[in-house]
Amino acid sequence: MKKELNEQQRKFIEALLGEANGSPVRAKEMAGYSKNYPTKELMSTLKEHIIEATQLYIAMHAPKAA
Repeated sequence: MKKELNEQQRKFIEALLGEANGSPVRAKEMAGYSKNYPTKELMSTLKEHIIEATQLYIAMHAPKAA
């Protein structure tokens, strides 16, 4: 079962799929995480949430079939 995201985690995922253009390092900085916080650990912790958000993003932005 996935845990509820805190505000900083939500900002990270929003930045990752938005302004950071998929760069976890940029998204981490944009969300206010320390540069010393391990990116790999953050990605691992949020893996299920990132997958879900990515699937939703693709579904919303995919071209519609004619």
